[in-house]
Amino acid sequence: MHCAEPTQTANLLGQLKFTARRNYSSPPTHGMRLIATVLSDTSLWKMWAEELEAMRVRIMTMREKLHTALSLAVPGRSFAHVVKQRGMFAYTGLTAAEVAALQSDFGVYAVSTGRICIAGLNDSNVDLLPRLSHAR
Repeated sequence: MHCAEPTQTANLLGQLKFTARRNYSSPPTHGMRLIATVLSDTSLWKMWAEELEAMRVRIMTMREKLHTALSLAVPGRSFAHVVKQRGMFAYTGLTAAEVAALQSDFGVYAVSTGRICIAGLNDSNVDLLPRLSHAR
């Protein structure tokens, strides 16, 4: 951030911090109301729990499929960390050079650390990443 006067920079930074606090510290109430509605209604809670379980299983399955695909694409290299991690994101173990090759050669984007969104994988593309990263 650059301003003509140092005091302007300080004032602008203060306003930006205030805006960020307002956005993150005081979220809109509609989200809270939605959650309260779902959790207080037995049928909605059951539907939510079933959908949540389906997503948990789907992400776990995609992790297992990615692990298998990476292990086949790069024999002798361990990708056990992919199935041990939890959540929507995973570190694939791909190097920055492999990620750069994916981007430049195939238009597939990932963070340079090899971190990807597991939730974005599906049966049609889960095998693509390992094959593309070693296609050069």
